[in-house]
Amino acid sequence: MATSVGGYDYEFVTDLSEDLICTLCHFAFKNPVQIEECGHIYCQVCFQQLKDHAENNCTELLCPLDRQIIDVTRVFKDKFNERRVLNLTVKCKNYGDECNWTGELRQALEHETSCCKNDTMLNNSFEVKFEQLIDRMTKIELSVKCHEQKHAEKDIQIKNQNEQIENQQSKSKIKRNK
Repeated sequence: MATSVGGYDYEFVTDLSEDLICTLCHFAFKNPVQIEECGHIYCQVCFQQLKDHAENNCTELLCPLDRQIIDVTRVFKDKFNERRVLNLTVKCKNYGDECNWTGELRQALEHETSCCKNDTMLNNSFEVKFEQLIDRMTKIELSVKCHEQKHAEKDIQIKNQNEQIENQQSKSKIKRNK
């Protein structure tokens, strides 16, 4: 299954601090979310993929770092770390290839729309969007299969319970007729 990159895939002018790197995608946090109980932080997309994986496999959602069960109602946007990452200086994705722009990460997307290599950027953007669409469709298919499996199991349980009820009723009828 294809997976989309959750974090920012840029070349940073200075070394990226490890506390700003997602342990799932190994890139700088993008739209970080924090688990309240343990304090671990992930990119929003990475966390969503983690959550989807647990749902699609009918398993509990566990923090990958400490293996604790995650209460999704206690996961929140981490604005502090989001600002820290967006303040970092990055190079244009076409740096050294007719473009020498550097600036804050928050300005990079705006720069890329007018970059001298805009055609390359558009093609890369299309490929990423297409990959994300395929990824999402695959997740939906897995989710549907998981739910179909759960419904089939429930149908079997209901059928067995109905048979038990019918057997009980038949036995009761036989006893009353005696």
